[in-house]
Amino acid sequence: MKNSCDCHVHVFGPASRFPYAAERAYTPPAASVEQLVSLHDSIGVERVVIVQPSPYGTDNSCTLDAARRLGRCARAVVVVDDTSNLEEMHRVGARGIRVNLYTTGRMTLRRPCGRFKAQPSEQSPWGGTCRSSRRFP
Repeated sequence: MKNSCDCHVHVFGPASRFPYAAERAYTPPAASVEQLVSLHDSIGVERVVIVQPSPYGTDNSCTLDAARRLGRCARAVVVVDDTSNLEEMHRVGARGIRVNLYTTGRMTLRRPCGRFKAQPSEQSPWGGTCRSSRRFP
């Protein structure tokens, strides 16, 4: 279907190349780029948003590798920390940042968003802001 987009997928593995975080809530089965392409070809999906899954923590290697391999039809949503290279992530196709408070046990956006509030917007590929419109109990 012309311009169709699968707006939330995860790619996993191989675990020998992309090891999971030691502290994770679950261990998923493999879900390769090749399997994703086969599925999308069979149903006519042309574009995809690959979202960083929590079992990898802040290691976006698998997600960015998938975006790199899929090229222009793919965008990525990543999880960042203080060492993340935002410019490189953006170059590969990252256009969003995931803040997953549930699986990390955190209930505040202060740490993940602090980096963007402290960084001038002209230095950040995403405009330098991190906001949440949801209140947490």
